[in-house]
Amino acid sequence: MKQSYPRMDPAYINEADVLGRIGEFQKAIDNQLEAIRLDPDTVNAYLSGANNYRALGRFDEAKALLNQAVQRKIGGTQIHLALARTAVTDGDIATANREWEAAKASPQGKMRVQQAQISMAGAQGQIGRVRKMTMDLVDDMKRSELGPLTAGQMSTLADLESDFGYSQRAIDAANAALQMDQSWDVKMDVASILAHDGDEKKAQALAAEVAKERPLDTLVQ
Repeated sequence: MKQSYPRMDPAYINEADVLGRIGEFQKAIDNQLEAIRLDPDTVNAYLSGANNYRALGRFDEAKALLNQAVQRKIGGTQIHLALARTAVTDGDIATANREWEAAKASPQGKMRVQQAQISMAGAQGQIGRVRKMTMDLVDDMKRSELGPLTAGQMSTLADLESDFGYSQRAIDAANAALQMDQSWDVKMDVASILAHDGDEKKAQALAAEVAKERPLDTLVQ
């Protein structure tokens, strides 16, 4: 595509995406920088470029690229979250906290910050903190009537409980997710957790339900 449309920034972004997926991070960065040259307000190029710089351990360059977007006043919450992620990877928690605060300017940004902080606490083995933060986030999501997203957050907690070996807590969280939303993907997530943590009968029943609801879906058959 890049050869056919050399002056279109999406051509460079698309090629960069492919290169990043196969580990050609520097080549991906070169394409993202060219996309920015063609259209300096292309937010995805800054975000993806920063991801590839991080993959190479070049945190200062990731921050510099993201700060270019800040200077252009584009990206908003996305850029601040990316700056926070870069700071965490670099071990700079003070900067991460500042960027998280900036990202909280919108309700959606606040929720995404909560999710990022939950992930970080999980990675650090702070399961008690994960539980409390998840329930706080779930309460916020319920008030915003975000049914499927709320169930997904509970399912994520169930996965973590399972990873830490708390089988009964995993089952309880999975069942709570199912009460919040009955969509097929939630059912499949819950079935997987239940099967892993000891409730095989209910897991099989859920899987059979989804298979009946989606007879042409090869992913669930």
